[in-house]
Amino acid sequence: MQVLSELTYATTLEKNRIGSTTDRVAKRGVIKTIDQLMPSTDLDLDDVETTSIIEKACPHSSTADIIADIQAMQKAQAPGSISITLIGVNYRSAEDHARAHAIISAIRADNLHPTLMVFERDLAYGSAKINCPMIHEESLTTSREGNFGRGLTRAQRCMVVAGYVQLCLAAGDQAGIDHVMLFFDAHQAGILTEFKYLLEHTRPSALKSRPYTLYTIESKR
Repeated sequence: MQVLSELTYATTLEKNRIGSTTDRVAKRGVIKTIDQLMPSTDLDLDDVETTSIIEKACPHSSTADIIADIQAMQKAQAPGSISITLIGVNYRSAEDHARAHAIISAIRADNLHPTLMVFERDLAYGSAKINCPMIHEESLTTSREGNFGRGLTRAQRCMVVAGYVQLCLAAGDQAGIDHVMLFFDAHQAGILTEFKYLLEHTRPSALKSRPYTLYTIESKR
Protein backbone atom coordinates (compact mmCIF):
# COMPACT_ATOMS: atom_id res chain seq x y z
CA MET A 1 0.00 0.00 0.00
CA GLN A 2 1.06 3.54 -0.75
CA VAL A 3 -1.05 6.46 0.42
CA LEU A 4 -2.14 8.74 -2.41
CA SER A 5 -2.13 12.51 -1.91
CA GLU A 6 -5.65 13.52 -0.94
CA LEU A 7 -5.24 16.80 -2.84
CA THR A 8 -4.23 14.97 -6.02
CA TYR A 9 -7.26 12.71 -5.71
CA ALA A 10 -9.71 15.52 -4.93
CA THR A 11 -8.38 17.70 -7.75
CA THR A 12 -8.70 14.87 -10.27
CA LEU A 13 -12.22 14.08 -9.11
CA GLU A 14 -13.19 17.72 -9.50
CA LYS A 15 -11.75 17.87 -13.02
CA ASN A 16 -13.82 14.82 -13.88
CA ARG A 17 -16.94 16.65 -12.68
CA ILE A 18 -18.34 14.23 -10.13
CA GLY A 19 -20.11 16.94 -8.09
CA SER A 20 -23.64 18.29 -8.64
CA THR A 21 -24.62 15.53 -11.05
CA THR A 22 -26.42 12.20 -11.11
CA ASP A 23 -24.99 9.14 -9.39
CA ARG A 24 -24.54 7.45 -12.75
CA VAL A 25 -22.50 10.31 -14.18
CA ALA A 26 -20.53 10.61 -10.94
CA LYS A 27 -19.62 6.93 -11.11
CA ARG A 28 -18.19 7.45 -14.57
CA GLY A 29 -16.14 10.33 -13.18
CA VAL A 30 -14.78 8.22 -10.33
CA ILE A 31 -13.87 5.41 -12.75
CA LYS A 32 -12.10 7.91 -15.00
CA THR A 33 -10.24 9.29 -11.98
CA ILE A 34 -9.08 5.83 -10.91
CA ASP A 35 -7.94 4.97 -14.44
CA GLN A 36 -5.97 8.21 -14.64
CA LEU A 37 -4.28 7.77 -11.25
CA MET A 38 -3.80 3.99 -11.26
CA PRO A 39 -0.08 3.19 -10.87
CA SER A 40 1.60 1.50 -13.82
CA THR A 41 2.76 -2.10 -13.51
CA ASP A 42 5.16 -4.36 -15.36
CA LEU A 43 2.95 -7.39 -14.79
CA ASP A 44 1.12 -9.11 -17.64
CA LEU A 45 -2.45 -8.46 -16.56
CA ASP A 46 -4.28 -9.78 -19.62
CA ASP A 47 -5.34 -12.96 -17.84
CA VAL A 48 -5.66 -11.59 -14.32
CA GLU A 49 -8.91 -12.59 -12.64
CA THR A 50 -10.23 -11.27 -9.37
CA THR A 51 -9.35 -13.79 -6.73
CA SER A 52 -11.34 -14.90 -3.69
CA ILE A 53 -13.67 -12.44 -1.96
CA ILE A 54 -14.99 -13.02 1.54
CA GLU A 55 -17.86 -10.88 2.81
CA LYS A 56 -18.56 -11.14 6.51
CA ALA A 57 -20.86 -9.38 8.94
CA CYS A 58 -19.62 -9.24 12.51
CA PRO A 59 -21.64 -11.71 14.64
CA HIS A 60 -20.72 -10.08 17.96
CA SER A 61 -22.20 -7.28 20.03
CA SER A 62 -19.60 -6.84 22.76
CA THR A 63 -16.62 -4.63 21.98
CA ALA A 64 -14.15 -7.14 23.39
CA ASP A 65 -15.49 -9.87 21.10
CA ILE A 66 -15.42 -7.54 18.10
CA ILE A 67 -11.79 -6.62 18.70
CA ALA A 68 -10.90 -10.29 19.17
CA ASP A 69 -12.65 -11.13 15.90
CA ILE A 70 -10.72 -8.45 14.01
CA GLN A 71 -7.49 -9.70 15.56
CA ALA A 72 -8.25 -13.27 14.48
CA MET A 73 -9.08 -12.13 10.95
CA GLN A 74 -5.86 -10.17 10.65
CA LYS A 75 -3.71 -13.00 12.02
CA ALA A 76 -5.26 -15.52 9.61
CA GLN A 77 -4.58 -13.53 6.47
CA ALA A 78 -1.85 -14.68 4.10
CA PRO A 79 0.72 -12.43 2.41
CA GLY A 80 -0.80 -10.51 -0.48
CA SER A 81 -4.25 -10.35 1.09
CA ILE A 82 -6.40 -7.39 2.09
CA SER A 83 -9.07 -6.72 4.68
CA ILE A 84 -11.40 -3.73 4.61
CA THR A 85 -13.30 -3.31 7.87
CA LEU A 86 -16.21 -0.88 8.04
CA ILE A 87 -16.83 0.06 11.67
CA GLY A 88 -20.32 1.49 11.99
CA VAL A 89 -20.47 4.73 13.97
CA ASN A 90 -23.92 6.24 14.45
CA TYR A 91 -23.47 9.89 15.44
CA ARG A 92 -26.25 9.60 18.03
CA SER A 93 -25.01 6.36 19.57
CA ALA A 94 -22.80 6.72 22.65
CA GLU A 95 -22.21 2.96 22.45
CA ASP A 96 -20.86 3.26 18.91
CA HIS A 97 -18.49 6.05 19.89
CA ALA A 98 -17.28 4.09 22.92
CA ARG A 99 -16.64 1.09 20.67
CA ALA A 100 -14.73 3.23 18.18
CA HIS A 101 -12.58 4.65 20.98
CA ALA A 102 -11.90 1.11 22.26
CA ILE A 103 -10.82 -0.04 18.79
CA ILE A 104 -8.54 2.98 18.44
CA SER A 105 -7.10 2.23 21.89
CA ALA A 106 -6.39 -1.33 20.71
CA ILE A 107 -4.55 0.12 17.72
CA ARG A 108 -2.51 2.40 19.99
CA ALA A 109 -1.67 -0.63 22.16
CA ASP A 110 -0.45 -2.45 19.03
CA ASN A 111 -3.15 -5.10 19.31
CA LEU A 112 -4.65 -4.22 15.90
CA HIS A 113 -2.54 -3.30 12.90
CA PRO A 114 -4.29 -1.21 10.23
CA THR A 115 -2.28 0.13 7.33
CA LEU A 116 -4.84 2.87 6.62
CA MET A 117 -7.69 4.45 8.59
CA VAL A 118 -10.41 6.57 6.98
CA PHE A 119 -12.94 8.62 8.97
CA GLU A 120 -16.34 9.88 7.85
CA ARG A 121 -16.71 13.62 7.48
CA ASP A 122 -17.41 15.47 10.74
CA LEU A 123 -16.11 12.46 12.66
CA ALA A 124 -12.91 13.25 14.54
CA TYR A 125 -10.97 11.07 16.94
CA GLY A 126 -7.55 11.68 18.44
CA SER A 127 -4.63 10.52 16.32
CA ALA A 128 -1.85 10.51 18.93
CA LYS A 129 0.40 7.43 18.90
CA ILE A 130 -1.31 5.78 15.92
CA ASN A 131 1.36 4.45 13.64
CA CYS A 132 -0.57 4.44 10.38
CA PRO A 133 -2.00 7.05 7.99
CA MET A 134 -5.31 8.61 9.02
CA ILE A 135 -7.47 10.14 6.28
CA HIS A 136 -10.64 12.16 6.72
CA GLU A 137 -13.39 12.07 4.11
CA GLU A 138 -13.41 15.87 3.79
CA SER A 139 -9.84 15.86 2.48
CA LEU A 140 -10.85 13.57 -0.41
CA THR A 141 -13.27 16.20 -1.71
CA THR A 142 -11.26 19.34 -1.01
CA SER A 143 -9.31 20.78 -3.91
CA ARG A 144 -7.63 24.18 -4.09
CA GLU A 145 -11.03 25.49 -5.19
CA GLY A 146 -12.68 24.34 -1.96
CA ASN A 147 -14.72 21.43 -0.61
CA PHE A 148 -17.20 20.04 -3.13
CA GLY A 149 -18.11 17.09 -0.90
CA ARG A 150 -21.14 18.73 0.71
CA GLY A 151 -22.95 18.59 -2.62
CA LEU A 152 -22.50 14.86 -3.09
CA THR A 153 -25.19 12.26 -2.48
CA ARG A 154 -24.59 9.41 -0.05
CA ALA A 155 -23.97 7.05 -2.97
CA GLN A 156 -21.43 9.44 -4.48
CA ARG A 157 -19.61 9.75 -1.16
CA CYS A 158 -19.34 5.95 -1.03
CA MET A 159 -17.82 5.96 -4.54
CA VAL A 160 -15.28 8.61 -3.56
CA VAL A 161 -14.04 6.70 -0.51
CA ALA A 162 -14.00 3.35 -2.29
CA GLY A 163 -12.04 4.80 -5.21
CA TYR A 164 -9.45 6.32 -2.91
CA VAL A 165 -8.98 3.08 -0.99
CA GLN A 166 -8.57 1.19 -4.26
CA LEU A 167 -5.85 3.54 -5.48
CA CYS A 168 -3.93 3.32 -2.19
CA LEU A 169 -4.12 -0.48 -2.20
CA ALA A 170 -3.06 -0.69 -5.86
CA ALA A 171 0.22 1.12 -5.17
CA GLY A 172 3.24 -0.08 -3.25
CA ASP A 173 4.10 -3.63 -2.23
CA GLN A 174 1.44 -5.99 -3.58
CA ALA A 175 2.86 -8.97 -1.66
CA GLY A 176 2.20 -7.43 1.75
CA ILE A 177 -0.87 -7.68 3.95
CA ASP A 178 -3.07 -4.58 4.04
CA HIS A 179 -5.74 -3.80 6.63
CA VAL A 180 -8.01 -0.81 5.92
CA MET A 181 -10.32 0.37 8.68
CA LEU A 182 -13.24 2.68 7.84
CA PHE A 183 -15.08 4.54 10.60
CA PHE A 184 -18.41 5.37 8.95
CA ASP A 185 -22.11 5.12 9.73
CA ALA A 186 -23.63 1.84 8.55
CA HIS A 187 -25.56 3.84 5.93
CA GLN A 188 -22.19 4.13 4.22
CA ALA A 189 -21.77 0.36 3.91
CA GLY A 190 -22.12 1.04 0.20
CA ILE A 191 -18.39 1.83 0.29
CA LEU A 192 -17.71 -1.92 0.31
CA THR A 193 -20.13 -2.55 -2.55
CA GLU A 194 -18.55 0.24 -4.56
CA PHE A 195 -15.07 -1.13 -3.89
CA LYS A 196 -16.06 -4.42 -5.52
CA TYR A 197 -17.73 -2.66 -8.45
CA LEU A 198 -14.88 -0.23 -9.11
CA LEU A 199 -12.29 -2.98 -8.95
CA GLU A 200 -14.13 -4.82 -11.72
CA HIS A 201 -14.76 -1.78 -13.92
CA THR A 202 -11.45 0.07 -13.83
CA ARG A 203 -8.11 -0.46 -15.53
CA PRO A 204 -6.47 -3.81 -14.65
CA SER A 205 -3.97 -3.70 -11.82
CA ALA A 206 -2.04 -6.13 -9.64
CA LEU A 207 -4.69 -5.45 -7.01
CA LYS A 208 -7.14 -7.66 -8.92
CA SER A 209 -5.14 -10.78 -8.10
CA ARG A 210 -5.15 -10.17 -4.35
CA PRO A 211 -7.74 -11.93 -2.14
CA TYR A 212 -9.72 -9.61 0.08
CA THR A 213 -12.16 -9.69 2.96
CA LEU A 214 -14.94 -7.14 3.43
CA TYR A 215 -15.95 -7.06 7.10
CA THR A 216 -18.91 -5.03 8.39
CA ILE A 217 -19.61 -4.05 11.98
CA GLU A 218 -23.13 -2.64 12.23
CA SER A 219 -23.96 0.68 13.84
CA LYS A 220 -26.24 0.71 16.86
CA ARG A 221 -29.67 2.26 16.38
